[in-house]
Amino acid sequence: MDDRVQAHEEYAVFSCVLNHENYAGKGMDQVVVISDPLPLPQVFARNLEKVVMPGVPQTMLDELRNACREVLSIENRFHAKKPVTLVSNADVGELLRPEDKLGWVRFRERFPKSSGITTLSRVAFDEGHLHALVYVGNQKDWLSGAGIIFSLSRTDGAWNIQPSRIVWLS
Repeated sequence: MDDRVQAHEEYAVFSCVLNHENYAGKGMDQVVVISDPLPLPQVFARNLEKVVMPGVPQTMLDELRNACREVLSIENRFHAKKPVTLVSNADVGELLRPEDKLGWVRFRERFPKSSGITTLSRVAFDEGHLHALVYVGNQKDWLSGAGIIFSLSRTDGAWNIQPSRIVWLS
């Protein structure tokens, strides 16, 4: 399977989420997104049913589980309120070396007033493409971040965020 995110609908879902106040709120001038996110840990995939909202069809959970196992190649095709800057995992790794406690200081110097580093998974859709699930991780410092599974529904052609679930919080 091609690892490049190409589907217009996936970018529409990504854009809806990146326009959420967590990423595009007051005081934030840009969104920094990892262009080549790594697969999520296997423990996440195994425990997905425990963290997803009740009533989500098993087919969507299976699709999200598979989506979170993929390495993606994300392009800047977002329609976001704030400018989006793509950074590679290699660049993030160079900036945020665990042995170097000043990594986040350097990150904020390079990306002032950003929402931190955002990681996206491929989007899982229901059969009719009226509902979607996507995992979004965001880290703002060594011990400041969250991972959320966003549930979205499409109404009148536009994606809207529904009650979503925090997967982890630091």
